[in-house]
Amino acid sequence: MIFNFNHLKEANSNYFHHFKYSGICTLYSGLIFLLSIVHTIFPFIGDWYTIKLTKKMMDIAAQNFNINNKIS
Repeated sequence: MIFNFNHLKEANSNYFHHFKYSGICTLYSGLIFLLSIVHTIFPFIGDWYTIKLTKKMMDIAAQNFNINNKIS
């Protein structure tokens, strides 16, 4: 669904909480993207770090938005 006007309620969040933690996850996503490109060119750099960062990002989202039961 592109528009979900109940998203903040469903995420058990308010605008500022959502902005803060979604922003953190967005920064992690950018870092994961850049590190993945570097790792693609230089396989000896980054190793498993992108997977660790992805897990950290998912843990942040799960803790702050109660999404454990919504990921399939």
